[in-house]
Amino acid sequence: MSADNGTWALRLLALALAVGAWFFVSVGERERRSETLVEPFVQYNTPRNLTILNPQEKVRVQVRGPTSKISNLNPFQINVVVDLRSAAPGTAEVNLGPENVVLPDGLEVVSIQPNLLPITLDRVVTEMKPVEPRLTGEPAAGAIVQNPEVFPPLVLVSGPESRLSELTALTTTPVRLTGHALDFEEQAAVVSPDPQVKVLQPAVVTVKVPMQIPNTGTPGGP
Repeated sequence: MSADNGTWALRLLALALAVGAWFFVSVGERERRSETLVEPFVQYNTPRNLTILNPQEKVRVQVRGPTSKISNLNPFQINVVVDLRSAAPGTAEVNLGPENVVLPDGLEVVSIQPNLLPITLDRVVTEMKPVEPRLTGEPAAGAIVQNPEVFPPLVLVSGPESRLSELTALTTTPVRLTGHALDFEEQAAVVSPDPQVKVLQPAVVTVKVPMQIPNTGTPGGP
């Protein structure tokens, strides 16, 4: 074998070894994959005049990818997005698939649970609703509470039409009677009994509490 032939043989052998090493390393890297389970929040895109009565806040997503990326994965990097911008009021079922999941590059969705979300959409309306004072404690010196009043008596609220139709009145934060024997007034915040019903204005009202001193028949005011 000539020197030239020997050199070419060595070169080919080195090339074959390099390709083989690359192949085994590449295959090894591809095989080092793992999975993890995350629970991302569901983001709903809805029309401005509609709201969801029963939103599913989270789902479970099984994710697969290179072990290095899985081990460094931050759950907040994953989002589940549901587009309801063309939806109408009523009840429907939304199918979740990989296209609803926003993932970092190199990762894939294995499964989503639940993958079927029942959704009820309702119109958002605004209405005036009465406010009732919430009185707590016992007056001093046996004084008797007369008819308390709230100023203003009505507040503007916003929420799902069906929820507002069932809502007769809102209440205030507690107004304590303890230590009071004479007429008094106090400011109190308006409290919504439903997290989907928002108090727009005013958020604070004045509660006037008339008192009567027993056995005299006279008002408790000065």
